[in-house]
Amino acid sequence: MFRVVVTDDRFAGDYAPELGVLEACDAELVAGYELGTENLRAVCADADAILVNQMVLDADFISGLRRCRVISRYGTGYEKVDVRAATEKGIWVARVPDYCYDEVAEHALALLLAVTRRVSLLDRQVRSGGWNIHSSLSIPRLSGRSLGILGYGGTGRSFHRKASGLGFSRVLICDHHADHHNVAVGEAEIVDFQTLLAQSDIISIHIPMRQENYHLIDADAFSKMKTGAVLINTARGALVDQEALLAALREEKLSAAGLDVFEEEPPIGDARLSSYPQLVLTDHCAYYSEESIVELKQKCAENALLVLQGKAPASFVVDLSQTFRPDNF
Repeated sequence: MFRVVVTDDRFAGDYAPELGVLEACDAELVAGYELGTENLRAVCADADAILVNQMVLDADFISGLRRCRVISRYGTGYEKVDVRAATEKGIWVARVPDYCYDEVAEHALALLLAVTRRVSLLDRQVRSGGWNIHSSLSIPRLSGRSLGILGYGGTGRSFHRKASGLGFSRVLICDHHADHHNVAVGEAEIVDFQTLLAQSDIISIHIPMRQENYHLIDADAFSKMKTGAVLINTARGALVDQEALLAALREEKLSAAGLDVFEEEPPIGDARLSSYPQLVLTDHCAYYSEESIVELKQKCAENALLVLQGKAPASFVVDLSQTFRPDNF
């Protein structure tokens, strides 16, 4: 019998979706996080597969894995797993990139509408007895504006489709993989990063967090944006320099921003975030719907199942069927 260990949980301990998948290979599922830190390491040492949420699996942890053949991440990112250490031990690192394209796109659109229509601010003031507040606010018409989409993978394309009915005069796409043949809907312009910054009224971020993207949106990037631009981030917090973002809001370079992700999560260390009424904040929940979580859990388990059956996972970080080369990293 195979042993599959879950290292940490954020879904209330319901493993029916995983168990439904893993019954195909006679595997037991162990909630390792219930055993305490030291016991978790011990049980993982003899695991054939590991399913991981937010726990950091560093080189030291991975060095203690004696039987593991696959580490499957509940989610898109894999920055908390030492991929090099796993690959050098012949362990697949798998992820689930495609379970929440629609959810993230809808959340980005919700943030866009909330910040431009000042929904949160109006809600708070009406609840406290205010009325006719809108006359003192700057609320732009979206129709005729320019929308910039930074990153055109699954969520970027879905966001484009969902935003297409708002009447933007231009849609600018920045992604070196994009071309006019794979534009999701209507017409769009494929542009470089500098053009996106300079010509977009609204920028929505849909790129992965990689080392070269750290603080991609920094003080220099904000300086090149239109005055009064709007920024939406449902991707990763570290893509945006938070200090530069707050400065851009303070100096009114940005008129508003909608953030679902932060450099530090939860962002309890920066009380300044709550002092900007033109900010709308949510708690890294863009991925979430009842349906997306079931799909995520099934696909995370399917990655493990495939490896235990002697196959490659559906979505991997490094292809172990190819000869390992350090320059893969």
